[in-house]
Amino acid sequence: MNTLVITGTGFVGPDSSGPVPAGGANPAPPAGRAFLAAGFDAEAELGRRTTRFNHRSTLLAVAACGAALRDAGLVADEDAADGIGVTLGTMCGSVSGLVSSGWATFSSRPFNVDPSCVPNMVINTAAGAVAIKHGLRGANSTVAGGPVAGVNALRHAALTLRAGHADTILVGASDEYGVYEAWLAAALRPGAVLGEGAGIIVLETIEVASRGGRPARAAVGAVLTRAIDVTDAVQIRALVADALRAAGRPSDRVRHVALRTTGDALADAAARAAVSSLLPVPPSYREHRIGDCYSAHAAIQLAELADLAGAQRWTSDDAGLVLALDPDGLAGVAVLTGPER
Repeated sequence: MNTLVITGTGFVGPDSSGPVPAGGANPAPPAGRAFLAAGFDAEAELGRRTTRFNHRSTLLAVAACGAALRDAGLVADEDAADGIGVTLGTMCGSVSGLVSSGWATFSSRPFNVDPSCVPNMVINTAAGAVAIKHGLRGANSTVAGGPVAGVNALRHAALTLRAGHADTILVGASDEYGVYEAWLAAALRPGAVLGEGAGIIVLETIEVASRGGRPARAAVGAVLTRAIDVTDAVQIRALVADALRAAGRPSDRVRHVALRTTGDALADAAARAAVSSLLPVPPSYREHRIGDCYSAHAAIQLAELADLAGAQRWTSDDAGLVLALDPDGLAGVAVLTGPER
């Protein structure tokens, strides 16, 4: 089986050390503060043509993919464009796009609704916009999965590469902050301080990376997703153990574990218990730096984990993992290892 490696990462997200006021919308959002990507000027970075109709979640993804391409030193020229694909994870596309478009059909006659709103109701808008902006003609996919979306996207991209449908894939997810996202979060995970951002990794086979002269930052050891009772520590532990076994790494070689606080007390307690009983390191959380980025959270953690592996020069025996849980009953684990050097 071909070894898959990560050769670049891209991140666009909160640029402050804490949450900032996030009001001003009508109806006023229930959350008074959020971790916002306040320094992200979409029009300045991407141009008016790209920003004119796309919603913020799409723009975050487009910008993060551009950063990942630059970080990997990957040029999507005419010879390479057909082999470079995109796989993005999502909850349901743009919540703001869905609600605003739906509301327009009630406040006006349907045939008077601005047709430029329609693409933002489709979950693969972001992936399509990435391909258009960066000139990528490879396999293009969108995978739904809520808070497990980043792991789902990695799994799908790995299958796509190993099936030979692409040479390189930009993998990740994005999530925006807006009034409608805030109201939805208040109903699903009250008390969460929201964040917005996008995390992208450049994933390719080691042969393609070597031919292009792009050094591997990390390798993908295993990716597993499973429908389980996420309030049961035994089931979570079994999933993590199975992922490490598939990656061929013992638990005592795990150097980093990334988790997200789901807001479900039982699920969060079970995750901590599973990690502490199996792994030698405590879980790492990022909500204090980026907030709860929900469908983008695991993707951001994957990009950060790949950067950590590269910065610390992990050996092929070392491993780190991202564990993503959805209280509705889905769990995903992605194991990254150091590359062969």
